[in-house]
Order: sequence, then structure tokens, then C-alpha cells
Amino acid sequence: TWADFFQAYAAFITNTKKNLPIATGNWGCGGHGGGNKELKSLIQILAAAKAGKDLIYYTFNDPKLEKSLIEQYEKMVDMHATIGQIYGALLSYSKRREKSPSLTVFEHVLHELV
Repeated sequence: TWADFFQAYAAFITNTKKNLPIATGNWGCGGHGGGNKELKSLIQILAAAKAGKDLIYYTFNDPKLEKSLIEQYEKMVDMHATIGQIYGALLSYSKRREKSPSLTVFEHVLHELV
């Protein structure tokens, strides 16, 4: 997770066109069934926020992800969640998921932020 965060942050911070948003999508979630879209999207949102950049996130015609990502983002904003709080919740996800295999990243993060 740290590596993914720093990879995204490094890419986003080097964007020298300050007024242009970052356009991104489901990094590492390609056609081979790999990657957790919820996790990858939150990591990129955090990296963009840390870099001070606006973000356009493409879900690639995944309406379920689009809806849940918008809802998650709005809830985190309403809660005034910080980058550190959200990242801390992400770090504890894998341990909690061992006990609750059906737990999603978004569910876990919101639970931890309450």
C-alpha cells in the first residue's frame, strides 16, 4: 500500500501544469482479475490530495464502482476525514478482513472513521 501511494504521489506531484487535474483510473486492476478497485481508488485519491491536485477518476464503465466511489468520497468529506485517518484505516484493512472476508475496503474505512 505504501508503494502504491508513493508511486501515485510521485506521478501526481510532478505534474507541472498546476491548474490541470489528474486523470486516472483503476491502476493495477486490469483484465487478469488482479487488484482491488476500492483500495486502488482510495490510494489515488489520497495521493492526489497530498499532492494538492484535483482528480478525475475513470471507472471504465463500472457503474457499481462509480456509484460506490462517489458515495464513499462524499461520506469522507462530510466526516472531515484527513489523509492520515483514511490511510490509517487502509493499513488496518487486511488484518480485519482476515476475520470478515466479505468486508469491503469502503465499509472498513467508514467503520474506522466513525
